[in-house]
Amino acid sequence: MPNGTRSFPTGYLPTNCPTYGSSLTRLHVSDLELRQPFAAVFRCCKDDCQLSADDKASHLDLPPVCRPDSMAGPADRSDEHTPTDGRLYFLIRHIFLPPKLSFPSTRSPADPPANERELVQTVHDALTRFRPFVDGAQALVLDRCTRMLQCMDARRGAHVGLDANVLKQQIATLGDNDCLAVHVSPQNAGLLLTRVGSEVRFEALSLLAADDVVVGCEGRLRRHFPARAVAVDCRHIYDEFLQSFWDVLHQLNPGVTTNGTDDTNGTDDGTRPTDPRLVTDMLMGVLRGIGRDLTTDEAFIIIKHSREEACREVWPDTEFFWRRSPLWLLVRVALQLTLDRPARPRGDGNRGQPASLYKAFMIFLMSSVVDRAESGHVSHDLLFFMKAKISRRVVKLGPADTEAAPWYSIPREVLRRVDTTLTKAWDAVQSPEAQALPLSHLAKLDMDQDTVLSPTRLKEHLLWTKQRKPAGEPPDGGAGQALAARHQPFHRSRASDAPRPPFGNVDGEMAHFELADFESWVEAQIERHVPLEDQGEEGKAADAACHDGVDASETSKARLGAPAYRLLGGDQSEDSRWERSVDNHFARDLWARSGGRVLPPSPPGLAGQRGASFSRLCGECAELQVHDPGFERFISPGDRSEGCELCKMLHRALWPHGARSMRLVRVFRQRTNLWTDQHSRPVLRLCAGPEWSAGDGEIQVGLPQLLARSSPEYYELLRSWIRRCDDSHEKFGCAALSETALPSRMIDVGTANEDRRLVRLVIPGPSQCGRYVALSHCWGNPSEEERKANCTFASNLAQRREGIHVAQLGKTFQDAIAVTRGLGERYLWIDSLCIIQDDKSDWKRECTRMGTVFSSAYCVIAATAATGTQAGFLRPPPDNRFVTLPTPSGAPLYLCETVDDFQGDVEQAGLSRRGWVLQERALARRTIHFSSGQTYWECGRGIHCETLNLLNNQEASFLGDPQFPTLAMAKAAASGTQHRVFQSVFKNYSRLELTHAPDRHIAAAGISHRLAQEMGSSIAFGVFTIFEYLHRSLLWRRAGDVFLHWIRNNTSSVPTWSWMSFIGPIDYLDVTSTDIEWNPDICLSTTTEEAATITAPVTAFTAEMLQDPDLLVLDYRPRADGENLKCVIVGKGAVGSQDDEVYYVLVVLPAQTSSTGAEYERLGVATLRKTHLALECEKERARII
Repeated sequence: MPNGTRSFPTGYLPTNCPTYGSSLTRLHVSDLELRQPFAAVFRCCKDDCQLSADDKASHLDLPPVCRPDSMAGPADRSDEHTPTDGRLYFLIRHIFLPPKLSFPSTRSPADPPANERELVQTVHDALTRFRPFVDGAQALVLDRCTRMLQCMDARRGAHVGLDANVLKQQIATLGDNDCLAVHVSPQNAGLLLTRVGSEVRFEALSLLAADDVVVGCEGRLRRHFPARAVAVDCRHIYDEFLQSFWDVLHQLNPGVTTNGTDDTNGTDDGTRPTDPRLVTDMLMGVLRGIGRDLTTDEAFIIIKHSREEACREVWPDTEFFWRRSPLWLLVRVALQLTLDRPARPRGDGNRGQPASLYKAFMIFLMSSVVDRAESGHVSHDLLFFMKAKISRRVVKLGPADTEAAPWYSIPREVLRRVDTTLTKAWDAVQSPEAQALPLSHLAKLDMDQDTVLSPTRLKEHLLWTKQRKPAGEPPDGGAGQALAARHQPFHRSRASDAPRPPFGNVDGEMAHFELADFESWVEAQIERHVPLEDQGEEGKAADAACHDGVDASETSKARLGAPAYRLLGGDQSEDSRWERSVDNHFARDLWARSGGRVLPPSPPGLAGQRGASFSRLCGECAELQVHDPGFERFISPGDRSEGCELCKMLHRALWPHGARSMRLVRVFRQRTNLWTDQHSRPVLRLCAGPEWSAGDGEIQVGLPQLLARSSPEYYELLRSWIRRCDDSHEKFGCAALSETALPSRMIDVGTANEDRRLVRLVIPGPSQCGRYVALSHCWGNPSEEERKANCTFASNLAQRREGIHVAQLGKTFQDAIAVTRGLGERYLWIDSLCIIQDDKSDWKRECTRMGTVFSSAYCVIAATAATGTQAGFLRPPPDNRFVTLPTPSGAPLYLCETVDDFQGDVEQAGLSRRGWVLQERALARRTIHFSSGQTYWECGRGIHCETLNLLNNQEASFLGDPQFPTLAMAKAAASGTQHRVFQSVFKNYSRLELTHAPDRHIAAAGISHRLAQEMGSSIAFGVFTIFEYLHRSLLWRRAGDVFLHWIRNNTSSVPTWSWMSFIGPIDYLDVTSTDIEWNPDICLSTTTEEAATITAPVTAFTAEMLQDPDLLVLDYRPRADGENLKCVIVGKGAVGSQDDEVYYVLVVLPAQTSSTGAEYERLGVATLRKTHLALECEKERARII
């Protein structure tokens, strides 16, 4: 690496960055850097650095073509492989766009003609190999693409310039539906010429965006192709036209010659893109003089969200620029237009034939490059990245359809071979025999002197990146140009406009490959690496509070400006921290009340021997002072004794899938748990018996193993939870009410003196009060026989009142009856037994009362472990391993497997995905969760585990709030964000499952009315009437790119302005403006919820808006064209200056015009500019239905 040059471990910095000026840097990510993250931060060329050139190259893990000349080892200087390697890496960099881009190299200078011809030839060869897998009409389309690539290759020869004679002959002999792709490289433009019947269509393409646009905007660039299209009659295509056309093209492309030679010096990666308007505007204007613009119906426009990066590096004697190949963009667009045109929708709404092959062929093409890379000794990080890119395309295309396609046999074999290679390489790296990296050579590096980009200074850049905005609108390209009017400026897609697909959210391997993702990741992690003295007193205090299982990344993210109140969901924040507390007062009281029956069991193999019976330990483990509050130990995978029970437990907890390296792991104690630096939850827990008197109140007195279900000790624990809540939790609002009205029907489980084989359905008196238990469960997929056994119908109502045989009910209901009796209660409410299922009026009446049923219940039983009525939930508990350790006091100490996982056992369980359960949990004052892991008690005090530990979590407490949503509203009120409470509740509810879609508004009725009561408002179908919340609750939108599904056969006539009329996840429009001015003319009137109506003034769109429908976020596919679309202005606000006002609108579509006036249906939402709205035109007031 040349002296004075530094490689920065960050994203590309814009030219006007206030911190780093004009320096644009490159990001390097590889599997080596994950193992040695600081290696790329240092400048390894410092004069006193002892690393050799070969060591520097090996530490940075750069492939030969990516290393500077000064870093090349002897083996890299062989000229034999350089050309081939250079072309292969050119394909990899420009087709896959990996995070690690190329360095300029004097030993292997760029060879654009050879590289670009290699690109064209690679695509051509892939088309040829793809051809046998298609036939019929698909084969004809594919053959056109093959001929297009052949013509492109023939024009290029061995030079950058185009062969004029060949191009003129190709135009003159162009076959029907054949296409020519011409790269006008000096103008950063492309031309597509397609013969269609008696015309030749010329389509102009703008290729690379300007550097400042690429770097200065958020997200991916949204591109429309072509920019403009003109059709010329074939009768005008003769020698005189060709010569005139050629003269113009020659002026625009000096590299074009008439003898096939190149009259330029060529270009390389060091060029910057130019303005393409000489081609897209001037040349197309010349062609329009003898032809015509294509109409919107004739033109076929594709939209690509492309990844474009701009890199600039300042070297001692030169500057180096890097941009993605414009030729590759031209080839991709030409292929997609050619392959997709036959598959576009016809005027009659049907799709033509053949189906599009573009996405399938791209997977095939990328696999062919990976095939070469795998056999060409490409670095493993690049192989992994390329494999991930192909996998992502397979997911987008649909894995099931892709796997069944004949052509996929080739990519499947390539991916299998690459996966084998990577697995072997990773196993070798992680094996105990692997040679450690020579880190001793880095000893002389100084953190302050050799770190180019310190975390403290990086924070300034991160703040700057938040100020980036989409590029402004370009000047009007001219009225009357059908395609030019639809042309979009270069701009980034905002996250709120184009949500990331689920694959991008789930796949952690791809999470940091986007520049924006990388910046967000650095922002979340930077506080971990900033020295405390740079954080100030507030930062020190925040770090000091980071304890008991709270990862530093979680607290740092909140301090760096993450949303303060991610209520009931969202990313990790301060609200999602799990606090683990010791509650020995309850534990000792439990043992006293049980008369000593609930005692810790003896270790396995030592049944009946308690007290001094300890587990078998090796010499080292016997010396461990785990009970010491400051316990800390570094453990290696090799530190293990075969006969030691503690060694076995530690290794199972630290390396559950086996050790892949010999790296030491730090194990330390915090309160009653053992943690490591690599885990987000405890790996082991400590507990002791009631005789524990070592003076350490931070060790939980508890159960090393869970109790047997239905045992007397088990029910004593459940009753103790209720008793303590009744006696001590009055201030939390969860204690039992003195008088509670009983539901319309209940199950009488009987008393101890009655026949335990029978229960009865009873109807209490109108004013009868008492206590009852309610069951929250999942129906599953019952058969008709199971429905008859577990439901009440009009035909068996009388029989149910006489008696129900418990054995004839499903196992889940049997367990609920057993728990009710074990708690000492007499009445149980089960929806399917207490509501007449075939009586619509009874069902409708009782469903509206379900919110009250669960909020008034003495306790709610949640059958979390049961997948249906036949599954049951009182299953044997998991067998939790533990070891018994000696202590100086003689009292045994138990080291146990960690089983306290409320989030995994309850919140991520199948029952919690059920739509009805959200309000059942939120409205319940207290709940016993019978999960597959253990039993949990949830009330206003927190979450009590069967192990007797106490858990607290802010997000969980919002749903567990006995007075829901009082806690959430109180916390949100501190920042004036009360609207986030109902938005979070409704967003989460919309993602839950319902067996019957029309129940969508009914299953949320209880929680909706509780929210409205707390907010001092009425509510209708999820929209509040009070002015403060009306407008925000109207601005809901679909949560992703997939349209919502309208609920048919909705007997309640849910209006279109409510998200409850659709199935699918919703979100809310991101209202980021300041000084919002809400529209006071919107009126929501509610005599009853079912009679709710909205009236509002309707505003027309301008022609500019109607020609750019992509700005609208539609709920579902419209049934009419865009000319009939209008909007309701909900509010407006300033983004920056007053000139930057934005309008938040509902998109509406005429429904019908009746004697009472115009009626519109809601179609979606949008955030628009003033120029998109016909504000001067007269507005009509209409009903939104």
